[in-house]
Amino acid sequence: VGICLALGRASGANVELGPSVQFSEEELRGAVHCVKRDFRVRFTGGELLQLRYDEALSDQAVDDYLARTGDGDADAAEGNIIALFADFKTGERTSGGLNPNAVYRGFGYMLARSDADGKWEIVETGW
Repeated sequence: VGICLALGRASGANVELGPSVQFSEEELRGAVHCVKRDFRVRFTGGELLQLRYDEALSDQAVDDYLARTGDGDADAAEGNIIALFADFKTGERTSGGLNPNAVYRGFGYMLARSDADGKWEIVETGW
């Protein structure tokens, strides 16, 4: 007997990409794609409602992340680390301390890449 798990839904999410001096639209879309792919796998039965990039909020979150983790300085990370913010609804089954059938707003995703040609990878979530 197999168990069928419904993937999280991310395709209908409203994506808001604010203006950026650090990232091209292609780079921002790459980060969005990474988060959507992760959401589909991690949030079984959930629905991604909105995903947004706001440069001022992202810069502050990146500075906080670097200060908290000691992973380097902001100058070295500039252009290779980004924060996106998600609103989503969880499904009936959830993990990681999230409540089932609840709406979360401003859920943070921190993404990093090795260089301007690297692929985005999620390094932290949920703050």
